[in-house]
Amino acid sequence: MIHYYFGTKDRLVDAVVTREVLSMIGAVVGGLDGDLDPAELFVQYPVRMLDELRRDRVRLQLLRLVLATEPDRLRRAVRKLGRHGVLGISAELLGLIGEAQGAGRLVDAAPASLLMFLIANAFGLVFMEPIAHEAMGFSLADDEAWARHRAQLTKLIRGGILASPAGEEPA
Repeated sequence: MIHYYFGTKDRLVDAVVTREVLSMIGAVVGGLDGDLDPAELFVQYPVRMLDELRRDRVRLQLLRLVLATEPDRLRRAVRKLGRHGVLGISAELLGLIGEAQGAGRLVDAAPASLLMFLIANAFGLVFMEPIAHEAMGFSLADDEAWARHRAQLTKLIRGGILASPAGEEPA
């Protein structure tokens, strides 16, 4: 059946990775509060990514494996989805960053660097969770540990990217 539908096992794996990337984007973006201040949306974006990965440990393991061992497979998925996936969301987010910066709500940094910082905060923990578990006893599967970390991560991101009103120190 694999050969009938996909041609090869490799194409089947590509289809699974592509579907998981698209599902992840839909869950993250769909779960963001539409009433959020645009600047606050960027605080919540990486936290929502981690929320979603926590909910689906199979997806977490799959993305960890693909990112670590077959990044070309993930790049193919990104290219295949084109503007309907990561590329489209990234373009929208970069535009929103520019608008929020223009309104004085986000720090003055290259929009691409800001977006990479946010994505790295989520995917960095995807890679580092096994080490964080050994070093600090942290696990994304532990609800209490996640609640504490989520609150602190939100605070750190908020303090790092939100612009302070003129004359005020960052929170």
